[in-house]
Amino acid sequence: MAASVNVTLTVDNFYYDSSTNRTKARLDSRFQWSGVPSFKMTDILAISWNNYMQTGKVGGVTYRHIYGTQSDYFKSATYLPPEGGMESYGGGYKWSVSEQDNYFYTYKGYAIFVIEKANYNHLEAYTAYGHQQGYAKLSFSVRSGVDVQFNLQRKNIGDDYFSARYP
Repeated sequence: MAASVNVTLTVDNFYYDSSTNRTKARLDSRFQWSGVPSFKMTDILAISWNNYMQTGKVGGVTYRHIYGTQSDYFKSATYLPPEGGMESYGGGYKWSVSEQDNYFYTYKGYAIFVIEKANYNHLEAYTAYGHQQGYAKLSFSVRSGVDVQFNLQRKNIGDDYFSARYP
C-alpha cells in the first residue's frame, strides 16, 4: 500500500482583545505520513486565511530513518511567502522530504501562524500539503479568500478547513 499523509488544522487562542480592539488567533497545521513517501523532493505546507496580519510564525519537520534503525531528528522548515506577497492572506513552509542519501524521510511536521485583525470577528482558514512529483516551482498562491493553489507538478495530497465567528 502506498504511503499517505494526514493533514490537520487546529485553531486555538481565538479571542477578542478588548484592550486593543483586535481579534487574535493561532493557526496550527500539522501533517504526518503513514509510511515512506514515493517522491522525495521539496514539499510545502501552506495555510490561507481571510485577511489577517501575521504577528508570529514557526515551522519544522521530523525526519525518520527508512528502516527505523536510527533515531528521529528535528529540523526547522524554511518560511515561504505566497506568490505576489499576499502575506495578509497566508503563508507556508518548505523542506526537503529526504536527507542523508534518502535514508531519512520527513515523517511529520507543522506550520504555526499567529494572526490578528482590528474590528473583525470572523475567521476562516484552510491548510494544504503540496507534494512535489516532478520538476516544480517552489511556490504557492492564495487569493483574497481561503484557498491555496499549487502549480501543476505539485499535488495537493491533504488539506483541512476551519471557520468560526467570535461572539
